[in-house]
Amino acid sequence: MSKNLEMKAAGIQPQKKVRNRFSDNGFSWLILAVPLFLYIIFRLLPAFEAVYLSLTNYSLLTLSGKFIGLQNYVQLFHDPVFWAALKNTVEYMIVTNFGTIIIGLGLAMLLNRRKRGTVLARAIIYIPAVLSVVVMSEIAIMVFGPSNTSLMNWIVHFFGVSQQNWLNNPRESLPSLMGMQLYQGMGTTMIFYLAALQGIPSHLYEAAKLDGANAWQVFYRITLPLLRPVTMMLIILGYIAGFQAFTQMQIMTNGGPDNHTMSVVLYLYNNGFIDYKMGLASAMGVCLFIIILVVSIVQFRISWRNQMN
Repeated sequence: MSKNLEMKAAGIQPQKKVRNRFSDNGFSWLILAVPLFLYIIFRLLPAFEAVYLSLTNYSLLTLSGKFIGLQNYVQLFHDPVFWAALKNTVEYMIVTNFGTIIIGLGLAMLLNRRKRGTVLARAIIYIPAVLSVVVMSEIAIMVFGPSNTSLMNWIVHFFGVSQQNWLNNPRESLPSLMGMQLYQGMGTTMIFYLAALQGIPSHLYEAAKLDGANAWQVFYRITLPLLRPVTMMLIILGYIAGFQAFTQMQIMTNGGPDNHTMSVVLYLYNNGFIDYKMGLASAMGVCLFIIILVVSIVQFRISWRNQMN
């Protein structure tokens, strides 16, 4: 310390210690090495292997296959079940995605108040989101069961409608699955919107009221634009989750009746692990990845343009 003071008194600046940037970077890479290694082993390599398997007729039954080029993709292009599964998946994704956003936003606007009972109402609405898809699917089977004691048949009977076999009817099976997903997903969407609503500065609403704006103008001019980032995130997550729908279809209907509730992932599973056509299943996985990637890119570009404007 005294040496440094003497050097400063003499007008000489003491030399600062130079940190070893190589050792710092090495330590950082050491910390990242384990998760990076696991990501490569369990994410990247299986993805590249799936692309390769999609170009073969590999079978899980014989654990062998040969290179056949794009024949699996050509077969999918002419497969009516695959197109029916893709149609069902797109319909399911659109209805459940935008349905949960609309319902969740409405519930968040309704419960974004400090009144007695709002906390309890939020908890009750959020309970289905905590349950697993398997549990919710089993509950939905009881709700949409064919017996007179099932909840839905009791409701329609109250309004004078005859008993329905919801999950085995081609017109009602897919809407029943959508209803179950809407009920389970609205709680999570509500929580996201509640957090976003509580982050909006109150002085914006006060200024709008002073200017004479009505409730609809406040909602349309202030609330909706400030909720746009959350809405875009929920739309993208909903797209991905909707395209990957599998568990509820397998448990509740197993793709029936007559493939009216067959999803792309369920059809992929049936080809890969029941019919042992892993090459064809891998081709479906690659197609699904491309679809999700394209939709996500388009949505990101739309979100970016809206933010720039």
